[in-house]
Amino acid sequence: MTIAETLPIPNEFDDDNDYWSHPIYDRYEANRNGIIRHIINKKSIGNLNNYGYYRITIRDNGKSKNVKSHRFIYECFHGVITDKRVVDHINNIKTDNRLDNLQLIAQSENTKKDHKGGKSLPPIKIRAINIETGESFDYESITKTAKDLIIDASSIRFILNGTNKTSFSKKYKQRFRFEKI
Repeated sequence: MTIAETLPIPNEFDDDNDYWSHPIYDRYEANRNGIIRHIINKKSIGNLNNYGYYRITIRDNGKSKNVKSHRFIYECFHGVITDKRVVDHINNIKTDNRLDNLQLIAQSENTKKDHKGGKSLPPIKIRAINIETGESFDYESITKTAKDLIIDASSIRFILNGTNKTSFSKKYKQRFRFEKI
C-alpha cells in the first residue's frame, strides 16, 4: 500500500497541494497532506514497512537510502533536523503523515508518550496455532511465546501486523501462526 492510496484525492486549488523540495534530497518533494513524490516524474513514492511506518527509498549520489516518510516530510517544511530529536505523530497514528500531525520532540518525550507516561504497556497476549496439527497455546506476551517456541520475537510481530503468515518453531520443528487474544 502506498501513501497516495490511503489519502483523499487533493483539491487542485488547495494550498495543501503545494510541494516543497527536501533541503538535501532535492530530487524529491512533499506536500502538507503527507504525499512524497519524485520531482521529475511526479509519481508518489512510499511503502509501509514492517513496523507500520511509511518509508521511502531515495537515490542519492548513485546509492539507495531508506528514509522514514514522516521525518522526510517534516524536513521539507522545517529544514534538516541536526540534533537528536525525533519526529512524532501527534495522534499516534503511524500512517498519518500530514504535516499538521507531526512534531519534533526529544526521544525521551517520545518514549514516555508511547508508553503512557513512562509506564510499560501491558503485554500483548498471544495464541500460537500449530499449522500442521491445529493445536494452540496461549501465552502472556510475545517474549514468552518466542522463548517457549524458539522463534524470533520479530517474526511473531510481523505475523501479528500481517506482513508474514507463519513462522517456524525450532522447538516443534513445525510452522505456527499467531493471533492476539
